[in-house]
Amino acid sequence: MSKKNNLFKNSGDNKGRLKYFILSFAVFIVILSALSVLLFMNYIDFDFGNIVPNTEEASESGTEPEPVTHSVSELTGKTKLLFVCENEGEMEYAFTVTTDYDNKFMRVTGYDKSSDNAAEAYRSEKIDGLKQAVLSAEGEAVDKYVLFDSDSLTDFLSLFTDISVEVPDNVSWNGQDFKLELNKGRQYLSADYTAKLLLISDNSTRESIICDIINAVLTEENVSESYDLFTNFVNLSKTDISVIDYSNGLGNIEIYVNSDDKFFPETSAEG
Repeated sequence: MSKKNNLFKNSGDNKGRLKYFILSFAVFIVILSALSVLLFMNYIDFDFGNIVPNTEEASESGTEPEPVTHSVSELTGKTKLLFVCENEGEMEYAFTVTTDYDNKFMRVTGYDKSSDNAAEAYRSEKIDGLKQAVLSAEGEAVDKYVLFDSDSLTDFLSLFTDISVEVPDNVSWNGQDFKLELNKGRQYLSADYTAKLLLISDNSTRESIICDIINAVLTEENVSESYDLFTNFVNLSKTDISVIDYSNGLGNIEIYVNSDDKFFPETSAEG
């Protein structure tokens, strides 16, 4: 009789164990299912951050800063720079770049060695004599000067990508030092070709080429690297433009290149 009682009692225990087993198994299935879903979502690179809205990002997207705009109307003042290209102490050519922010113009005025008294003034008194010749011709004093020879000018121009130049006529030059063949029309020229074209051109054409060079140099990309370019410029030339002058003028140049209403360089004939 006692054995029957023990058998009945064990049967109740088995039912309890079966109940807990079923419950535990169900919990296991739920957990396994959840893990499977999470693993699958991770496999497909699901962004879990999208489940809960990011209030910080939403707030920031609603307050994006407006792009900064510039206008040349912000600029004031006037400067006259004198550029000279010489070889063996003789002036090959020279030109001034007058930038007048008040009246909104930039003008290039050239001086040819064969047709102006500028070459004789440079021969006799170098930069000081040429400054006096410019003062007599333009009625305004030069603020700063830059002196290159043909080689150093080529090296400086090589710091920039090929320059877009309008060649007014077909060029077929066969000189003692070099040859140059170019077709008429706008084209991209290397630093070497640009320097050679400047050397053989007449005064009017040279002024136009200088305007093209200025447009190629004064860009946002170049201004962002302006300190390195200025360092190379100083090392390749003789100039009285100091690092202080560079620092003082950089702000105006940055505004100029980023202005939608900026004025462009013009030749003396156009001005």
